[in-house]
Amino acid sequence: MVSVAAPVLVVDDDAVSCRLMVEMLVADGWAAIGTTDPGDAVERLLEQRYALLVCDLHMPDMQGTDLAAAVVRRHPGMPVLVVSAHPDAEAMLEARALGVGFLTKPFIAEAFLAVVRGLAGGQREGRSVA
Repeated sequence: MVSVAAPVLVVDDDAVSCRLMVEMLVADGWAAIGTTDPGDAVERLLEQRYALLVCDLHMPDMQGTDLAAAVVRRHPGMPVLVVSAHPDAEAMLEARALGVGFLTKPFIAEAFLAVVRGLAGGQREGRSVA
């Protein structure tokens, strides 16, 4: 039997930020997949459920809160973390109304991982499959 954890999906149109968040997650023991394309993220979310969605607030073609709202509808109970280097009060209130986490960039790895663990910590251990 092998332990398989549902991965974390990271969506950020900034390739460097996306890669750094994926690397932080992997170093902390998470399986993580990153994409810079919100459309690709939507397709991935249609195909499977993730342990957590981490998405940037401001992306071309889609706001992170719009993606978060779609996840809340499609996968009730799946945790979401919206991150932003340029937060605004309206977006923060929208995230709170959706019941998702919000973190302002830049952040240190320990702060990011603490929020991730708080939102999806029980899902990191995965499930056993034959």
